[in-house]
Amino acid sequence: YDKSLDFYFKELKLREKLNLQETESYANSLYWIGSSYNSKGEYDKSLDFYFKELKLREKLNLQETESYANSLYWIGSNYYSKGEYDKSLEYHLKELKLREKLNLQETEDYATTLYWIGRNYNSKGENDKSLDFYFKELKLIEKLNLQDTEDYVNTLNWIGYNYNSKGDYDKSLEYYFKELKLREKLNLQDTKDYAAALNWIGYNYNSKGEYDKSLDFYFKELKLREKLNLQDTEDYATTLYWIGRNYNSKGENDKSLDFYFKELKLIEKLNLQDTKNYAAALNWIGCNYNSKREYDKALDFYFKELRLREKLNLQETESYATSLSWIGNTYNSKGEYDIALDYYFKALKIKEKLKLQITDSYATTLYWIGRNYNSKGDYDKSLEYYFKELKLREKLNLQDTEDYAYTLYRIGLSYENKDNSSKAIDYYEEAQKIRKKLGLKHTQAYINTEKRIKKLKGFSIFDLFNF
Repeated sequence: YDKSLDFYFKELKLREKLNLQETESYANSLYWIGSSYNSKGEYDKSLDFYFKELKLREKLNLQETESYANSLYWIGSNYYSKGEYDKSLEYHLKELKLREKLNLQETEDYATTLYWIGRNYNSKGENDKSLDFYFKELKLIEKLNLQDTEDYVNTLNWIGYNYNSKGDYDKSLEYYFKELKLREKLNLQDTKDYAAALNWIGYNYNSKGEYDKSLDFYFKELKLREKLNLQDTEDYATTLYWIGRNYNSKGENDKSLDFYFKELKLIEKLNLQDTKNYAAALNWIGCNYNSKREYDKALDFYFKELRLREKLNLQETESYATSLSWIGNTYNSKGEYDIALDYYFKALKIKEKLKLQITDSYATTLYWIGRNYNSKGDYDKSLEYYFKELKLREKLNLQDTEDYAYTLYRIGLSYENKDNSSKAIDYYEEAQKIRKKLGLKHTQAYINTEKRIKKLKGFSIFDLFNF
């Protein structure tokens, strides 16, 4: 690109010497200089030359041409690369309007711009708008009989991604499988992109709670990356992480730990240990040791994680607050309730600073504070935090949930510990109503609560008889 630019600038200098700077050829050279800077990743310089080109084309009355539309496209592309999505959309939409005016709306270039508009809306988190443009693109590609192409397959991938972001995992899987099928048809199954699609399928199955299927696709992905000699890469490490997550969800803590340690080893080999991904792996190792009741080991990794997040200046983040909560949980499990409370309150303070006090995670921390006070025998404090939690869950419209029912049960326990059997029964029964509504009558939690209700009611009748 530097050699190319050298000759383009020599050309401009010569055209100026010949007094040909107000010509279409001069404008074309400005365009190619912009293109060269774009390829070098120097987007501001690229934009500078594209805007000079547009200004000259307007002066030459060439603003209603395909060349002008092409420059609008590249300006949009540069803004996308800079992360300025609204600016990018502005120029891509101008480009579409001009192509329509020139009767060029049934062309491959028009389809490409529809794709990039979809990408912009995707980056803005506007998944429905993104999907709208991707589907318009697919329809046009099919009309042009270009559906057996890599462009079509890439759009299938992004549609899958958008549905995943919307939490519509079945739709997401549908498009990822279409993508795989087309890549196989195009003989593109031994590629990084095919491996990436396998990864997203694994992620979708994980999100659906289908951990064995998820693992199946993650292992296929690893095998392909090894075949492509891509096992010493960040993507490979990320997949090791998700395999660990799956085994963790299956309760297979030793297998989970095995893959997390493999991930850490690879991240260290890649010299990426001062990263958020490394911190996340430390957290999950801590969680696994916590599940194995190896609390001191769990704390060791949680504290390593905190130190790393502090080193990365990430101590005022939701992830940091979550780790504080996990430390609190671990101390709770060790029976060190005052230390646990200290970490829970630290977590709440950060969440409040981040304006995350109206969230499910904030409610969960309130719950654990209540649990700790209950364990300390301070039942009034325990009830105070349980009721705060319930109030927040109601605000979040989460009162018909298993978590809400469980807190009602814990309130019942606190009242039972205070020797207030009638209130305990009231809250136990409220918990049972929700569990029935959720179809949880056959769970151990439901059975245990029924036993408590019967026991308390039995004692009440006995006391009345004695009275």
